[in-house]
Amino acid sequence: MLRCVLLLLVALPLQALELQLRESVVVEKDQLSLADIAEIRGSDAEQVALVGRLPLRRLMDLGTYTIEPAEVRQLLRRHLRAQADTVQIRGSSQVRRASEEWSSEQLNELAVEHLRGRAEDRQIEVRVRRAATPQVFPADAQAVVEVQAEPLTDAWWGDVPYRLRLMRGGQEVARTLVVLEVSAWRKVPVTTRAIERGAVISLHDVILERVRMAPGAAVEGYGPEDVSGMVAQRFIPSGTPVSSHWARHRPAVRQGEVVLLVYDGGGFTLSLHVEALNDGAVGDRVRVRVQQGSAVDAVVAGPGEVHLAQAR
Repeated sequence: MLRCVLLLLVALPLQALELQLRESVVVEKDQLSLADIAEIRGSDAEQVALVGRLPLRRLMDLGTYTIEPAEVRQLLRRHLRAQADTVQIRGSSQVRRASEEWSSEQLNELAVEHLRGRAEDRQIEVRVRRAATPQVFPADAQAVVEVQAEPLTDAWWGDVPYRLRLMRGGQEVARTLVVLEVSAWRKVPVTTRAIERGAVISLHDVILERVRMAPGAAVEGYGPEDVSGMVAQRFIPSGTPVSSHWARHRPAVRQGEVVLLVYDGGGFTLSLHVEALNDGAVGDRVRVRVQQGSAVDAVVAGPGEVHLAQAR
């Protein structure tokens, strides 16, 4: 395109031209043309347009540059040769590249938004431990900046660092780091009074409260109805979230009890009475003794019933 412009300028006889350099100019591109900084007057509109398209210099940073008539004259001589000396050039121009700015708050929010997406529907609270550094770089009206949020850990709670990369046209124009402090919460049954070991927990003994979960802790989905009827395995202080560490469901099978052992042979079923050698809730693995005196593993299926366990 530039080659065509130059050929046309050389071919056309140069008419009287006047260039008035603009005092202050801000552009949103890296290539500065003569039309960006000057008002060009002449009797030939085509020639005025062609001269205006001549490339003056590149602006690669946010610095302010002064364009003097001598630089413009040199440009015209390079392309118009002897005809350039007939052009009148007045004034000087202060030129700078327009800037694009991303505030710390904008960048922090992008990291938080990405993390909430990773946490899905979990209840979390997020605090910015280390804020992003504000970013300022040359603007480009022809390309949109996209921000890539990259977590630097697989964890979604605790301290979660994020690298934010600002990309334009596949090229990185800036990057910064954000560290988020994430707390996870869950509504769980909490004891309203102290409960002694061996006591049965009732609905009146618990209340549903929002409790902060420690990073890496197992999260059990107990509700008040789930813990009702559970037996305390140890002394439970008041205000304690109820979990399998503190309480278990009543045994469906008790030690010394005669229970029914069922074996499903995939087409036939055998059953016989055996003695339970230990307590077990539904789903627990227990040992049972058959009449001949040998012991086998079984899985508790319900009150008074176990199924022969598959070999591990």
